[in-house]
Amino acid sequence: MDERAFPVTLGSTVRTWGAAVASRAVTSRTCGHVGARFISGGDPAAGVWCVDCGHAPLAALLLDPWCALCDDMARPGLTALRAGPLEVLARLCGRCLTRNTPTERTT
Repeated sequence: MDERAFPVTLGSTVRTWGAAVASRAVTSRTCGHVGARFISGGDPAAGVWCVDCGHAPLAALLLDPWCALCDDMARPGLTALRAGPLEVLARLCGRCLTRNTPTERTT
């Protein structure tokens, strides 16, 4: 199994979605740790959190097999997309990752 990371040019759909997720997370609570900067794309209402706090949205994100933007199975691993000073972690399928059209579902 190939476990290397590959750079991908993200489509406008996922970039727009990531910015909206980041905006919602900023207005939510945070984990309280200095330097918190990560968001679960599956649960932006959980707020902004750090890598070290073991916040529950990360566990849920790792276990959820579905794409955040459609009803297809997500590709293996997490996609990290930068939205300002925050990093949105999401499970996405290959099609949604590079799509440049509006999504059917908004989260």
